[in-house]
Amino acid sequence: MRILLTNDDGLETEGLVTFKDILRQRHQLTVIAPLFEQSAISHSISILSPIFVKKITYGNSGRDYIYAVKGTPADCVKLALGHYLKRRPDMVVSGINLGANLGLDIFYSGTVAAAIEASFWGITSFAVSVERPREMPARMDFAPFIRAAYKVIMDILKTRPEPGSVFNINIPYRPVSKIKGIRFTCQDMRLVRERFVKGIDPRGRLYFWMKAGPELSVFRRRPRIHPEHVHSDIESVHEGYISVTPIKAQFTDAKILANPPVINTSR
Repeated sequence: MRILLTNDDGLETEGLVTFKDILRQRHQLTVIAPLFEQSAISHSISILSPIFVKKITYGNSGRDYIYAVKGTPADCVKLALGHYLKRRPDMVVSGINLGANLGLDIFYSGTVAAAIEASFWGITSFAVSVERPREMPARMDFAPFIRAAYKVIMDILKTRPEPGSVFNINIPYRPVSKIKGIRFTCQDMRLVRERFVKGIDPRGRLYFWMKAGPELSVFRRRPRIHPEHVHSDIESVHEGYISVTPIKAQFTDAKILANPPVINTSR
């Protein structure tokens, strides 16, 4: 297959390099990724400055290369599909992201945004993330998680999803042999409470710095807003399952649209 690979953690991250090496063994691969980390950039695009791109050759053949983009994940996908690729890819993979993209984090994630951008072009796409370990090892071995994600992706493709489908895949950080299984899940919409470090900079200015690892807020006990028979993404990853959430960019509230409020438009 023809695959476009991108991410939001940056071009030289171990996760992207490992994903590239695994995919290129079996597929025709193009890698277009941000030069620098673009975490939590969401679906930002560059319109007030030029987007610089550098073609980098690797390996001994001289035919293997990647594109380094001084821009956002959405920029990368736009450039790939609108300029660089002469043929449409069969799918787009964004990741592997270090840190799960669950619940409301989906709205902030550059990883997920790249996959959604591909869906605008009618291309099936996958955002792939692995839960961040509580204590980071000296070297993170992404290969087992990427192989697990690859199997999930291939199994989903066998079902022939509708073109433009987006799947948000999150993998718990644990030995793959101890992962309990795979769940199709819904996005958990519970509010999260971010934690901040407060300080004073050398010039006497007050600042706040957001800490990693948001906690569920005091509103966590509010009623579930998803069907009782469907597990949420947060619950599933915390319980040791790979979470696969089908998502889409359609924000229209169909319930209100079906029965819109009566508004007096006269002045």
